[in-house]
Amino acid sequence: MTAIPAGEPSAPVYVGREQFLAAAKGLVVRPLRVEDEAAWRVLYPQFAEHYTVPVLDENQSRVWQWLMDPDYPLEGIGAYDSEGRMIGLAHFRPFPRPLSGTTGCFLDDLLVDRAAHGSGAADALMHSLRQICVDRGWTVVRWITADDNFRARRMYDRFALRTMWVTYDMAPGNTDATPRIDTDGAGINVRPVAENDKAQWRGLYSQYAEHYRVAVSAEHQDVVWSWLMDPDHPESGIVAETSGGELVGLAHFRPFTRPLAASEGCFLDDLLVDSNMRGSGAVDALLDRLRSISAERQWTVVRWITADDNHRARSVYDKYSTRTMWVIYDMTPGTMPSELSEVLQ
Repeated sequence: MTAIPAGEPSAPVYVGREQFLAAAKGLVVRPLRVEDEAAWRVLYPQFAEHYTVPVLDENQSRVWQWLMDPDYPLEGIGAYDSEGRMIGLAHFRPFPRPLSGTTGCFLDDLLVDRAAHGSGAADALMHSLRQICVDRGWTVVRWITADDNFRARRMYDRFALRTMWVTYDMAPGNTDATPRIDTDGAGINVRPVAENDKAQWRGLYSQYAEHYRVAVSAEHQDVVWSWLMDPDHPESGIVAETSGGELVGLAHFRPFTRPLAASEGCFLDDLLVDSNMRGSGAVDALLDRLRSISAERQWTVVRWITADDNHRARSVYDKYSTRTMWVIYDMTPGTMPSELSEVLQ
């Protein structure tokens, strides 16, 4: 499996508001503009260095191009001090949430200049992201961070809830980094989901929702199905079927932006095999196809999340992928406090 249940986290109590308001006076948070490139190029390497990622000029150029392209999903906002200097930035993008039938906001990068720590810039960026989500109808702000990123996590814990989801990364294609998935003789065919699969797909997806204790109405399923049938929507689907044409498994996936790698990956949102077909090789066949799709499309990783206690599924995932040590945070969108709106000019 891989998706987050529809229920939203409750918002943690914000602390230190008075200190923040005092520190944040004169800050401006606004979308990145073409004229910000030079300042962005100075600031963003700090983020890459923090994660020990080589800073290549060609990678920075590609990410900046994404940020300035109105048709590309990645966006950026900057925090500027009273003298107009960029002291913080955030990169974010929308992502579909099949189990809730909604769209969320994924925060890829958040950085405040080392010299501006304590300025209130990080808090201002967080508040601005919450407001953006309210304005756009996005249902959550989600991000990952290193388990040992203690300074940042102290701030995150004031705004968001740490989830108990664990993350897996699988290399595309058949490489030395990943064992070959043996699907020979399984009698399972994997193909793109098609219009005439809807009735069987509904039955499988209901099993999936039940596993995660999520109520999925017919209307909700219609929303997700419309995504899968829309060639312009990022969400795609593949199904596993027997030689007799019975659907026994499904996977929903999409591309996602990886700014630090200056590449795109494959995010596996949902993975299910019919409870009566466990051990049939269907899950192996679905994962194998996702690896092939990612290699064909030059996606650089297959990533998914699953519940920490999803032991049966994790015993399969551990054969083909690597559990990462990323910590996942979810923040509830909310209207910016009036006093903060007055401070952020």
